[in-house]
Amino acid sequence: MKSIKILAFGNSYSVDALTYLTKIFHSAGYGEVILGHICDGGCNINQHWSNVDDTMESFHPAHPDVVAMDGTAGCSISTNGVSKSTEGKTLKERYINTIAALEWDFVTIQHGPNHVEQVETYSYLPRLLAFIKEHLKSDKTKIIYHSVWKYNDNIAQYNSTAFQYDKIIDITKNTVMINPEFCGIIPSATFRQNLMSSFLTDKDIARDYGHMGLTLGRYALGLLWYVALTGGSVDDVTYVPCPDDVSEETKETFKEKWGHVHLEITEADMLVVKEAIENALASPYEITKSKYK
Repeated sequence: MKSIKILAFGNSYSVDALTYLTKIFHSAGYGEVILGHICDGGCNINQHWSNVDDTMESFHPAHPDVVAMDGTAGCSISTNGVSKSTEGKTLKERYINTIAALEWDFVTIQHGPNHVEQVETYSYLPRLLAFIKEHLKSDKTKIIYHSVWKYNDNIAQYNSTAFQYDKIIDITKNTVMINPEFCGIIPSATFRQNLMSSFLTDKDIARDYGHMGLTLGRYALGLLWYVALTGGSVDDVTYVPCPDDVSEETKETFKEKWGHVHLEITEADMLVVKEAIENALASPYEITKSKYK
């Protein structure tokens, strides 16, 4: 029985990545799938560090006027889809207990989508990496960088997609991946742009100007994680989400906000997804235009 254990440091973008990941791995022949998640909405790398540094005040990025010595991140571990919160008197203790809970195969780290193009918000990355390594149970755990895209990257007043993407790639190469602790990358920022060079639009893959869509977007991101972490193929995966996997309340919420929710996943969609994954992993720092127009 194959098993995999992944711990993700993240925010709502990692929620999108993990939504279908258990079912993806199960359908690819994995009997045990354990997903740890240290998640704070909008949280960037420096904010994750502030959650564990006893000398710094922690705050929720959506409410910067509210500060406390115990931040807002949730820490949990899901085994085959059944989740349990990590216990601990302080947030730092919950971080430590989550990291040290298991011999993780992978630990992924990502930045906050609102600050991903701002290099000064990465300054505590070496300290966060040292903290993680200090509390890992296994020296075989691989630390992977999940490269995310800028929220609102396709709205004109937030500058052009190309401008934001180039800055993100520069930081990824010259600030993040120079840290020797990283042994790989999940190139989601490039993957997203590869997808949108096809006939698929932002509205097809997203549920707003940043978060991935409820079926196709989240599923595509999960498939990228599966292939990037295992070296497997999209063809290994038999599970495909359908509209029934999304609650009626959620459908209505995002239909109201967005005007369009792409829920049915077609064979044509999957041709684009597979191509975008292959191209992103082959060229993680460069957009590859799709042949599916």
